[in-house]
Amino acid sequence: MSRRVVAHGERQAAWRLTQVLLLGAFALGAHGAWDLFASGDETSGATTTTTAPVDDGEPDGGSSTTPSTTSTPATSTLEPARSFTLVATGDLLIHEFVADRAADYGGDGTWDFGPMFRRVRPILAGADVALCHLETPLSSDNSDLAYYPGFRVPFELADAIAEAGYDGCSLASNHSLDAGRAGVRSTLDHLRRAGVATTGMADVADDDHDYRCRDLCPAVGTDEAAATGTTNRALACWLVRQDLLGLGVDGYHVLVAGQGIEMGQPSVVCSEVEGASGEVARVRVGGVATRIGP
Repeated sequence: MSRRVVAHGERQAAWRLTQVLLLGAFALGAHGAWDLFASGDETSGATTTTTAPVDDGEPDGGSSTTPSTTSTPATSTLEPARSFTLVATGDLLIHEFVADRAADYGGDGTWDFGPMFRRVRPILAGADVALCHLETPLSSDNSDLAYYPGFRVPFELADAIAEAGYDGCSLASNHSLDAGRAGVRSTLDHLRRAGVATTGMADVADDDHDYRCRDLCPAVGTDEAAATGTTNRALACWLVRQDLLGLGVDGYHVLVAGQGIEMGQPSVVCSEVEGASGEVARVRVGGVATRIGP
């Protein structure tokens, strides 16, 4: 009988102890969860940085670590967008009837092309960059005006181009050499005086070439050729016959052309022209071509 009472009492004591242990484990777990939750609130939206171990100078080579926590707000920086406006127009091609209207506007033997740009002036002046294409050479002093098929037009056009709001003009066209070297110089002089930038004409050759050319020939299956003797040969003959390329005292001239530069295959084509009195007797072509690929 006593053994049963003792066994029952032991079971009750064991159950009480188990309850105490379970309550203690629950309390510890709840406390840890609360700390974790509170820590998360304090560091939310921040970057935590812990310093690396630092040598404390002890002879045993030990080190000490000093943890530190810093909060760095998340930021993003966007560069402002940049843009500009560009206006480009086609040919300014001054046929005689156009020049006659400018003479009516000008009066007293002058030509005023300004009114012809009246409607487009606000558009041109409002652009950051405005470009035109001037098809015809400008006369030096209007004493040698000429129209189709060979042009030399009133130089007042340069002032009208500037006043309309153009910043620059391209000049390379099939009429660029209508007035020869003098026409190139006068065109550049008047545009520079008016403050208009230019490209496509030059009154000074570069150090390596008499001229630079591009030969675009998609009709024969090649978008662009790096070096073409036939093209340069024909051009050299034309320049001599137009008296744009004077022959030397010995009746020879060697024309050095740069080609293929824009397509990354810089080449040199030399055309040796022999003739007299503006006539061509013989042309020999040679040079150095750059080839890429097999």
